[in-house]
Amino acid sequence: MTGSEALKLEIISQITLLNDAKTLAKVAKVLKNKPANKEKILKKLVKPTKNKLDIEQLKKEQKSTAFNRTRFDELIKELDIQESIEQLIQSI
Repeated sequence: MTGSEALKLEIISQITLLNDAKTLAKVAKVLKNKPANKEKILKKLVKPTKNKLDIEQLKKEQKSTAFNRTRFDELIKELDIQESIEQLIQSI
């Protein structure tokens, strides 16, 4: 396998991992565009990866909030689900 073939397979692999419709639409747009426009769009799509993953920084960037067990339990009581877990799973 040549270097370009391996790169193609890697790109395909990364695309198959995408679940966000907006991101997939952007990728499709790049692939359908004229060669002159591809460079500009690719620069917008491709963001450099960080060498080190900082969980706290990631939480801030994604505006993550802590899990509130008390509120979760309140919501469960409000739902007042009467079916057993087995019945709920079976209905999926």
